[in-house]
Amino acid sequence: MPDIILTADKTVLINHRLTCLGGFTACIPRGSLPQVFTNYLEKKIFLPAPTNGKGEVQIANLLLRKVEAILLEKGFDVLVCDSTQLDSIHARVYGVSTIDPFGIGPATSTMVGLSGGKEPFNQYYFERLIKKIREKNPESVIIVGGPGAWQFDVLPEKQKQLGIDCVVEGEIEEIAEDLFKNALKGDVPKKAIGPPARKIAGIKKPTLWGMVQIGRGCDRGCQFCDPGMRHYTWRPMEEIIKDARINAESKYVNSITLLAEDELRYGNKPGEWTPCGKIVELVSEIKKLGKPISPSHANLSSAAAAPEVVKEYAKALDLTKKNFSAFQVGLETGSVRLMNMWMRGKALPWKADEWPDVAKKGFEVLVKNHIFPLATLVAGLPGEKEDDVQKTIDLVKELKEYPSLIMPLFFVPLGRLKDMESFIEQNLTDIYKELYITCFEHTACWGRKFTSWGGSTLPLLAQWVVHVGTMLAFDYFKALKERGRVSHLRWGFYLLKENGAFLTSRILPPQKLTVG
Repeated sequence: MPDIILTADKTVLINHRLTCLGGFTACIPRGSLPQVFTNYLEKKIFLPAPTNGKGEVQIANLLLRKVEAILLEKGFDVLVCDSTQLDSIHARVYGVSTIDPFGIGPATSTMVGLSGGKEPFNQYYFERLIKKIREKNPESVIIVGGPGAWQFDVLPEKQKQLGIDCVVEGEIEEIAEDLFKNALKGDVPKKAIGPPARKIAGIKKPTLWGMVQIGRGCDRGCQFCDPGMRHYTWRPMEEIIKDARINAESKYVNSITLLAEDELRYGNKPGEWTPCGKIVELVSEIKKLGKPISPSHANLSSAAAAPEVVKEYAKALDLTKKNFSAFQVGLETGSVRLMNMWMRGKALPWKADEWPDVAKKGFEVLVKNHIFPLATLVAGLPGEKEDDVQKTIDLVKELKEYPSLIMPLFFVPLGRLKDMESFIEQNLTDIYKELYITCFEHTACWGRKFTSWGGSTLPLLAQWVVHVGTMLAFDYFKALKERGRVSHLRWGFYLLKENGAFLTSRILPPQKLTVG
């Protein structure tokens, strides 16, 4: 048996056949859907990871692979396992990676709030996993870390309730060796905080969705953003290509996903706001490995500032009307007043007062190059007034012509605003309901077209999530505004209607893409 097992719950080690957007299904409240749909999600989406004869996963999320690589280099006996393997494999120390352990991250808190507070899949499976480990291994040390570790600061009682010995926040590279060495002796602090890494760790084995980190942190200074508090740095190209090659050689990896807060600015120094174009060189080299490349995040102002870089980037990826891609982008708000209050640097190299025009230009540049924005905005920023919300509604309407998805999320206190009040369902006045209706009318319209254009390139399950999910959201908010609530009977009707529309769309000829 190994000394150390690294693992994660089913919503983190999720079905590798999905696109990375499939991970958002973990945010859905379990009790908000009819049982037949809950059963379907659990059977088709939250599948065990493929495993070899030793119980080791063949594919794992990026953070587990980084910790694994660090520990293997230091000579530790470590195994990355799926949660379903833990009945037969035991260890002295368990390292658990989590993204949203208690369902209070922005995406989940939005869905939970709108469902009346029902427990989401991510919380259900995380707590279930920790309880299982503690019950079967009462003497072992349990260490929890990952992007969701901050939630133990919000709910500190959970650590003791679940029997977790140590929670790790910050970056793992500088503290991993001593932390796990002491853990094997049974001596760990209740909380460990890792400083900025001198060198970002790579991987030794394949990652879920072929994810490769190309950089870390952000220098734009948005007050509500946790990555903005991390050291801004890029990895050398040769190290990125080495990680990409490991993924390209795996039969479980369909594409290489490049991870950064603003991929377009790869290679830029802090304060250099216009992309230098080095990202084009990087993707051109990774492309030689023979697998498609999937983008992750970009800033709209970066796209607006460097249309030629975006054009060359799209050309390097061979993007066309039939072979499109997408960036996750932060639209955030249409209010320049809130931009000046909380995210003045987001519009750079332009002024915050110019944000609506910068955002539209960013959408235009991306769409013209067959890269569709998957945008989020924040509902309930501190100090937000009705006029601010109306300006956001107006901006969303002005973006109607651009193929994109726009998802409004509840404000969650993070970054430098961690002491502020969360936005909750009770704050949903009529103007916010109108915002949600506007966003999901836009998203449902383009979501249906995306699944049609995607044809066989998108897995059927991914098509279903985008098509049915966006339409159900639109139905929900329209009914919420018109009736004040959504009954179970009406939910059943919406589910039948939207699934019927989805099945029909699989039979009819695909719609033509007319933008770009």
